[in-house]
Amino acid sequence: MSSPVEQIKQRISVVDLIQSYIKLDKAGVNFKARCPFHSEKTPSFVVSPSRDIWHCFGCNRGGDIFAFVMEIEGVEFIEALRILAERAGIKLKMEDPRLRNERTRLLELMKDATDFYRNELISREEVLEYLRKRGLKDSTIQSYLLGYAPPENSGWRKLYEFLLGKGYSDEEIEKSGMAIKAEDTRKRYYDRFRGRIMFPIFDFSGRTVAFSGRIFPEEGREGVGKYINSPQTVLYDKSRILYGFDRAKTEIRKKDACVIVEGQMDVIMSHQADVLNAVAISGTGLTPYHLESIGRLTNNLIVSFDSDEAGLIAAGRGIDLALERGFEVKVVSLPFGKDPADVVHKDPVAWQKAVEESHHIIDFYLKTLAEKISDSRELKRKAEQIVLPYLFYIESEIDKSHWVGEIAKCLKMNEEPIWEQLKKMKLKKIKTEENGGEENFPADVKTRRLLLEERLLGIVFWKNDAKIIPDDKYSLFSDKHQFLLKNSKGRSKLQDESKHYWERLALEGELSYDGIEDAKLKDEVKILLNGLEREILQGESEAIAASIKKFEAEGNEEALAEQLNKFNDLNKQISQISKNQR
Repeated sequence: MSSPVEQIKQRISVVDLIQSYIKLDKAGVNFKARCPFHSEKTPSFVVSPSRDIWHCFGCNRGGDIFAFVMEIEGVEFIEALRILAERAGIKLKMEDPRLRNERTRLLELMKDATDFYRNELISREEVLEYLRKRGLKDSTIQSYLLGYAPPENSGWRKLYEFLLGKGYSDEEIEKSGMAIKAEDTRKRYYDRFRGRIMFPIFDFSGRTVAFSGRIFPEEGREGVGKYINSPQTVLYDKSRILYGFDRAKTEIRKKDACVIVEGQMDVIMSHQADVLNAVAISGTGLTPYHLESIGRLTNNLIVSFDSDEAGLIAAGRGIDLALERGFEVKVVSLPFGKDPADVVHKDPVAWQKAVEESHHIIDFYLKTLAEKISDSRELKRKAEQIVLPYLFYIESEIDKSHWVGEIAKCLKMNEEPIWEQLKKMKLKKIKTEENGGEENFPADVKTRRLLLEERLLGIVFWKNDAKIIPDDKYSLFSDKHQFLLKNSKGRSKLQDESKHYWERLALEGELSYDGIEDAKLKDEVKILLNGLEREILQGESEAIAASIKKFEAEGNEEALAEQLNKFNDLNKQISQISKNQR
């Protein structure tokens, strides 16, 4: 009898699997794409159906379907095996203890929590009626696994006790984000979600990793947040998750466009109205991780947000990143209603039409501002403040030239002042980079090292406590970040750009770690510092490896021996850091 691995490979082709994640183009007998694992403009990622493998000639990654899932989902082999087995319809023998790691246990816990909430909803006719009045069909409620968390008057520990009965430990229930430890000596736990309509949040494979809870009923619960979401957990990182992406990814590739809305109801109602390529961000702005996931399938974004000035500016977060990465960004003009869910409820066809007739972001801003502002000088000022920053980030110079002409027409002025202002913006960016700005990092370490440094700084700035980073770890940071660490309490003395950078990182720290206990936050800091140190040591190790090759070729045995000793010492340090992090 063939092994589960062999059975899975017989049922899932490498082309079908990879095509469900990224857009592939036929290239003779093979397929090509831009690599999902590193930035590139010319496709170097090749899929070979005959060999049942994939390989990127740019970053040198490659392998079979298991290697691809491990890379793109960020999981170990055992978890990749489970994902592919489920996709192939193959049951794994659960008595193998290797298959029941922490992540697997938490995924099973979240599935049981989903079932618990769904069963509660069935007996709550008033909640079901509310959802129907919002426009949801019963089939949609079932398909998206919506549920209900019992209110306080039914008990504060109903889910917690249910999960205990299923064999999960206190630690597992708390680690999943489903229960909170009370601040008393008895170490009691209570449910995080109570009296709320529950929206399971799925990962890219369709498994529940978190929840968003909408308060119901609202009467008598003033001062309580309308929505609350699961905290950051082993399973859930809101900077990476796009609600609905597991269902939308095939349609995104098919339509060659991704519609981005603001909430779960917007996604569900959009899908119900056959706008199946809609996804939503969860409690954060559009991040590089979101764009990376979307960019594997399409370079076209269609965004929907309020058209008042505050909405334009707030929803614009992340759009500059998209434009800089070469995305074509369009905006939906809502015909009526506050959000897509309201529009769909009133007229599903109107929402479909609005998406189809979306305008390029520059065109949308110009028309919206021109309609709202009659004073020509004020219109020019607002266009400079709101439109030009996005124009600056457009990658194509030909496209940029086109929009300069359109802006000049709208503002009834010559193109030269617009070009001059763009030049000033470019010089300002160059000056920032020369003075140690964000871009002042080598390309090969920017993504990982800068991310780790900024995440640590975000915690420090959010907590306003530089002591979070031990003094002996300051040397791990770039000069610019060391300066900010040493002056973390002197934000008012910083220049505007540095102050804005400080505030952005502080907000990211709050969004990422709000609700986490101090002890767990300290553990997270240790993990991040270990990761940063390992990243630096690995860079040094790679440099030494290159010199080893050089001295080998030259036959310089003395220098070679010295470099080999350094290489071995570095690898021991890296190995020790990895052990400490387990």
